[in-house]
Amino acid sequence: MISANSIMYAIFWFAIGALVGAQWTRMRHQVRHIAQAQAGEGSPVTAQEITDEQTVRRRRWPRRLLDTFIVLLFVGSAAQAYYQDSQTRRVADCTNAYSDLFADSLEARSSASASAQQALDVLMETVGQLTTGTEAGTPQVRAKFRAALDEYLLQRTESKKQQAQNPFPPPPRDLCK
Repeated sequence: MISANSIMYAIFWFAIGALVGAQWTRMRHQVRHIAQAQAGEGSPVTAQEITDEQTVRRRRWPRRLLDTFIVLLFVGSAAQAYYQDSQTRRVADCTNAYSDLFADSLEARSSASASAQQALDVLMETVGQLTTGTEAGTPQVRAKFRAALDEYLLQRTESKKQQAQNPFPPPPRDLCK
């Protein structure tokens, strides 16, 4: 998917390439006019050298090669910027998705652990009350302890089930390749 930022990068690099290319062409023409003006003022460059077709072709070939290289350099830079933007966006989107998955999983697992912890607290309170009271061996005390223990084991089983249903996602180094 092409994003608005990718299009803006491509337009930006195209504009930079066009501006540099236009300035390069303008500078090249100005140098030619200066050379022609100098030829008329008795400089070592003669008008014959400037207008001679073979000399002009020989001089144009390296310039055209350089012009082509500069245009290709800017096109390559624009393509590289576009590719880098798309790769950066892909990694950022993947990391964002990982963060969301991790937060959802952590929230579900934490709520399941909280209920198991609450049941453990009740069990420990019951054990504390039973060990300090005078009714330590009575059937009512054993039934109360057994009920608290059963509740804890039930909550712990539910907690483990919730954790199994909500595993942590694989880390970004594995997920975002």
